Amino acid sequence: FPRDLPKILKAEGKAGYAMTQAEVDTVLNEVVPYWKGKTSHELYLNMRFLDIPLSSLGFEAEWGLNGIRTDGFNIYYGPDWLTGLYGQGRVRVNRAYLHMLFHCLFGHLDGRGEREISDWNLACDIAMESVLDGLYQKCTHVQPGAFRRETYLRIRKMLNQEVLTAQGVYKALVEMKPDDRRRG
Repeated sequence: FPRDLPKILKAEGKAGYAMTQAEVDTVLNEVVPYWKGKTSHELYLNMRFLDIPLSSLGFEAEWGLNGIRTDGFNIYYGPDWLTGLYGQGRVRVNRAYLHMLFHCLFGHLDGRGEREISDWNLACDIAMESVLDGLYQKCTHVQPGAFRRETYLRIRKMLNQEVLTAQGVYKALVEMKPDDRRRG
């Protein structure tokens, strides 16, 4: 990891903290190139079949974004968010990159149709996380917590299917009562 990252991460957790220009430079000059190069390289070594897709997306900072998103051409990331993710380890960064790539490969960007956007986005995220959780690749594996396992189980039972698709998860979300959705 970049040499100044531990200092930035420690300060970032404080209330009202704003990154200094030097810290912004560290993120842009060290963290982002690390993400672009080492992350795609590690994923490639573990999943060679993704060679072309891994090199297809560009990366662009979106200041104020508290997360990550894609339009199918670029991955847009919040620099503060990416810095925090790096603090959790490279597996989390690899996983975020692959999550975005899978949205593109599974056609989630064009598949919404007339569906409600926030439910569709949630359904897509649940489906992609279930795929990632089932890969068991060392470079992306994070043991799913009880809430996540319970959510997958409930949706699988509702749909009577083992593999979660965005379309199926969306259907299950729409059928759930609002109180059931909050419980997971």
